[in-house]
Amino acid sequence: MNRCYLIGIIIEIPQYNFFFNSKNHVAKISFSIVTMENKYQNNQVIRLKAYDDVADYIYRYYTKDDIIGIEERLTETMEVEVLYC
Repeated sequence: MNRCYLIGIIIEIPQYNFFFNSKNHVAKISFSIVTMENKYQNNQVIRLKAYDDVADYIYRYYTKDDIIGIEERLTETMEVEVLYC
């Protein structure tokens, strides 16, 4: 399992979805961040998603233009999933 830690700025309003009668997940949030690197390097935009309790936490406490620190992993389908924030 690949894990990494990032600090970035949320660049869009997070999109929150709630699932009824789902066997895997109850809630999902997706959003993009721009990484905070030094001024001599190119900053990268990364598309993220989170599920269940982490999605609820992000929805409750974060919005566009907030700074967020996250632990994430790269899934088998090459998507970036937030584990903790």
